[in-house]
Amino acid sequence: MNLSPLPLVTAITDARHVYSQDVACILLQYVGGELKVVAKGTIIQPKNRVIHGKPMSDSLHRVCVASVLSGCYDVDPPVQPEGAEEHMTFGGCHDWTFLWPKTQICLAVEVTTPQTA
Repeated sequence: MNLSPLPLVTAITDARHVYSQDVACILLQYVGGELKVVAKGTIIQPKNRVIHGKPMSDSLHRVCVASVLSGCYDVDPPVQPEGAEEHMTFGGCHDWTFLWPKTQICLAVEVTTPQTA
């Protein structure tokens, strides 16, 4: 699957009531110069703009990687996680917390098929 960031990423920054809780998301990363879906995760405490006692850049969110798409295990995350003892690729990133560029996050939207009665 190949997606570009959805406009919802910018729009949700204004939806403060939704943004006070963790939010399911789809994570994108550049692979071979092209922006691709690489993982599913969660934006963690989006309104909390501090990480390890330091202010976070407004261009980043704190995310936790829940699952990595097949074929993306050897891809590097956009930012190496703080506390990693060695270079990490997505294959070793399950349940790690990362800083992730907002422009590379899409909200996870569940699509359902309408049922006819």
